[in-house]
Amino acid sequence: MTAAVAMTALQSVGARGATSEAAVWGTFAHVATGDLGTNEARQAAARYDTLAVRGAITAALLSDLHQRHAGITLLAYEKAAGLSNAEANTLASTHPDWIARDSSGQAIHPQNIPDTTLADLTNADFRAWQSDKMAAEVALGADGAFIDTLGAYFPSDFYTARPVVNGTAVTDAAWRDGSADLIRRVKAASGRMVVANGFGLGSGAAYYAAAADADVLIDAADGVQVENFTRPANAPAGAYRTADQWDKDLAFVELLGARAKTTLAYTKVKTTATAAELSSLRDYALGSFLLSFAPGRSYFGFDDGNAIPAVTSDATWARGLGAPNAARVRSGTDGWTRPFQNGQLTVRVASAPVVGGGAPSRQTATFTGTGSARSTYPITIGAGPVTVTATFTGGSYKTLMVFDG
Repeated sequence: MTAAVAMTALQSVGARGATSEAAVWGTFAHVATGDLGTNEARQAAARYDTLAVRGAITAALLSDLHQRHAGITLLAYEKAAGLSNAEANTLASTHPDWIARDSSGQAIHPQNIPDTTLADLTNADFRAWQSDKMAAEVALGADGAFIDTLGAYFPSDFYTARPVVNGTAVTDAAWRDGSADLIRRVKAASGRMVVANGFGLGSGAAYYAAAADADVLIDAADGVQVENFTRPANAPAGAYRTADQWDKDLAFVELLGARAKTTLAYTKVKTTATAAELSSLRDYALGSFLLSFAPGRSYFGFDDGNAIPAVTSDATWARGLGAPNAARVRSGTDGWTRPFQNGQLTVRVASAPVVGGGAPSRQTATFTGTGSARSTYPITIGAGPVTVTATFTGGSYKTLMVFDG
């Protein structure tokens, strides 16, 4: 397969806003406004069903994207308490108590995000200012807001220090409550949907380790991004979840669907990867998403490292399945199966992390269903511990991919 397996998988079941058929699931990506300067870039971005748009947003840009894709959902992106250093310097002179500071009075910064200063999310005046700013961005023509780096707790290992206010360290509960209040303020000020992303929400394991606190954010939001769905972004290209962590990712996506939340399952590859590795990772992530998503409000995103991730139509196995008929059920001791309108999907993951060896072998297979060929495309064949198999009703089945161990 090419490196963009899942991205137009909805076309045959009405993913595009311009079609009359109801969407089963959609596609999602993050894009920066600085990367949308050409017609070609905007056209590529507009192929997605939902976009989180980062950077300086204009009404003209949002209008252009809406015109290119009727029904697209555009989310204005902001960090909950992340300020550019220039913005922080300005606020430090007018509202010095809005800047998060450590016990020695030094401004706090993320460990690995340049040009960013942390604001004090427990400060109600800052939250009021921030929510008004986000609402103004949404008013330019966005369909909602995307708030990043919220927290079900304060992530001490992510920042240079824990904030101290009036000589007392900020508690996890105070940071959680400030995060939830910001979500509610942006919803009220904008009158639009709010998607939350942050600590306690990034994976199934993160959620279940802090479920009671994460639920406070989920309850306040209209949607949630699962930022590390099926893998950490910086993991080696050949590394995959343990079976237990994988199961928690699936369960978390199901939980969000059961609570009627818009769900953005987002898989990122921020390390060097070959085209074959990207293809395998995408199939693994897409298969996992299909096992767990709720029809009508779920979106799959795969960040392949490009400014605008590639979108191609080679995930014919996914779009050929149609809508799910029921929830997933256990398949053996290491996998799950879910029935769909046109067949069933099975995904298996071994219990130990996998680190890939050589490149997988490739071959071409033909899927047939109801007596006619559905598609011909390359698949991965091997003897590794992760497999995704689709069986089409009325025809033959093939193993879609096996990761070499």
